[in-house]
Amino acid sequence: IELKQFLQFDTRSLLGNALAKGPAEFLETVESTAFLSQLADSWPDKHLSMRFVMRTTDSPPLDLNLEEVGEGVRQIIPVVVAALQKCRSPLIVEEPETHLNPRIIAALGDLFIESILGKKRPFLILETHSEHLILRLQRRIRESTNAGEKTSSEVFSANDLAVHFLENKDGHTQVTTMDLDINGGFIDPWPDNFFELDFHERMGGVN
Repeated sequence: IELKQFLQFDTRSLLGNALAKGPAEFLETVESTAFLSQLADSWPDKHLSMRFVMRTTDSPPLDLNLEEVGEGVRQIIPVVVAALQKCRSPLIVEEPETHLNPRIIAALGDLFIESILGKKRPFLILETHSEHLILRLQRRIRESTNAGEKTSSEVFSANDLAVHFLENKDGHTQVTTMDLDINGGFIDPWPDNFFELDFHERMGGVN
């Protein structure tokens, strides 16, 4: 994301101060009514014009206004920025997979692994219903195990991932910890066949 800066005077300073807070805080700041009001007051001719552009990795690259991309892409940008920002506090994300296609959801798994192995965050807490995300994390554990000797900073192991299944039982939340083996496989099946719908839909009616 790049901010088209053709700014002068107090406007450049104001945005510079917001950017200095860090990418995640900047995105939150520029959305606030107070900030936009202050920015408008500092604009030399009182005509405010600012836009965010997302540049693709295609060749040649394509610049897209955030209003032109899907809801899932817009909402995941702050998560991507926060995951890559070095911070002492944990990152907590609720359903990062919302409005995203399966390939991007799986790629988020790699992003979160990069955040952990790169020591950007002490730990992450993800609330998800996505099998695609979990399968990617399991795959990276399996690949690390099969890759042989690596330094601890390069290995994503079963010790780095804790999976807990929450369900309502008699009006109370019951937590089941899903233990993994060294290859990233779950030792016990999911409660209530939670991720077995795909199998049953494919095989239902087959004699």
